[in-house]
Amino acid sequence: CGGAVEIDLAVAAARRCFQERRLQSLTPAARGELMFAIAGELETLADEIAELEIHDNGKTRAAGYNEVKLTQRYLRYYGGMADKLEGRQIPLGENVVDYTIRSPYGVSAQIVPWNGPLPVGARSIACALVTGNTVVLKSPEDSPLSLFVLAEACERAGVPKGAVNIVCGYGPEAGAALVAHKDID
Repeated sequence: CGGAVEIDLAVAAARRCFQERRLQSLTPAARGELMFAIAGELETLADEIAELEIHDNGKTRAAGYNEVKLTQRYLRYYGGMADKLEGRQIPLGENVVDYTIRSPYGVSAQIVPWNGPLPVGARSIACALVTGNTVVLKSPEDSPLSLFVLAEACERAGVPKGAVNIVCGYGPEAGAALVAHKDID
């Protein structure tokens, strides 16, 4: 398991990806398509994930497959929302209009629980990616393996390098380093 050093490396990779605009340079629709692509990759990895959930989390095979289906639903839901996140115009009076623009914020930190790491982790990742933000996610020390398969699915789907960073570690070391990190936005 990792600690502060691994968190530093992951945050640096996420920051570099954000500063180089690897996600922001994609249209919202393209970021949404990435979520659909990740969901598709999870389909090909479903047997592996179900088996991992048996050994890693004590779930039944059926529950492992259900985790994959739930995860795919989250990814497709947020993928479908990607091109609908817009600013708005606010009329303030005669000949005056104010407006808002939604823009990416930066590097996000995610810490997910042991009892549903795959769907909760994917939901957290999807929310960040469709809005153009990068992610450093600390997996639960008790059941991290399905999230590493999710990382593989992200890579296969074409998610830009450095956009998703998953670190396994204990809360007092990795978790504390992540929440206190100066480069997390």
